[in-house]
Amino acid sequence: HSSGEIGYITSLIGKSTAAAVLLAVLLVFVGTFVFRRELAYRVNHIRSTTQQIGAGQLSRRISAPLGEDEFTLLNRDINTMLDRIELLMKSARHISDTIAHNLRTPLTRTLGALRVAQQPGTSLATVLEANQRAIDDIEGLNVLLEKLLQIAELEAGIQRRSFRPCELGAIVTDVMEMYETLAEDKGVALTHAKLDTVMLHGDVNLLASAFANLVDNAVKYAKSQVVIHVARDERTARFTIEDDGPGLPVTEYEHLGKHFYRSDPSAEGHGLGLTSVMSVVSLHGGTIGFSDARPGLRVIVSLPLDLKSG
Repeated sequence: HSSGEIGYITSLIGKSTAAAVLLAVLLVFVGTFVFRRELAYRVNHIRSTTQQIGAGQLSRRISAPLGEDEFTLLNRDINTMLDRIELLMKSARHISDTIAHNLRTPLTRTLGALRVAQQPGTSLATVLEANQRAIDDIEGLNVLLEKLLQIAELEAGIQRRSFRPCELGAIVTDVMEMYETLAEDKGVALTHAKLDTVMLHGDVNLLASAFANLVDNAVKYAKSQVVIHVARDERTARFTIEDDGPGLPVTEYEHLGKHFYRSDPSAEGHGLGLTSVMSVVSLHGGTIGFSDARPGLRVIVSLPLDLKSG
């Protein structure tokens, strides 16, 4: 080739290279601009939504279109967290309202009794009666507050530090022995159909308290018998208790265990017994379910096994 052709080719290559570099820089610039604009839009959308939530609009959510990119997955995770927070906030408000109601009634009753005792000319018997009513109401409030404190500690996981290996069958046997006399007095047969050897990692006292609560309820409502099973599979222990009492409508199962919920409003107590049981079960990583025993109610508590201890 002539030197002129070589020079032309060299010039053409240089110009092509320069054009390619310029085009690459332009594409990088345009791509960076588009990426930053998209990034700014998504971040601003998240910030705007979180600011609205912070202002009290707890139902606001970040739009999460179909897709599997990082921002979409992040938005879904944030929305799931916001759903949980909103549920907890509503639950906290409901609990606060219910606590206020449960405190107002005995406090009003106590105040009324003390005012009666303060009236001039009130007999000693009336004063003593008013004082006793006030003492009973205050003791009831003390029990209520202690129960609420225990449930709060359970839900916060504070008592997990006292966990150690324990045998479920032995705990259930001790609880059954404790309720034998009460069951006999009511004419209820308290029996176990199966008690496998089951090792758990947990707090013996908390588990005993939870099972005692379930046994107490079963004996209270049973007509003639309460049957308990303790069994296991590869990873799970199951405590099942069923009675032959009147049972409950299936529609009520979802409400069982809620703070202050009582299926029979006229029954004694504050409606925190089953709440405490569910908190203990949850603390141990377990679940609790309800079903129709035909007749009566069946309660199934599932707990993870302590595989290290067998």
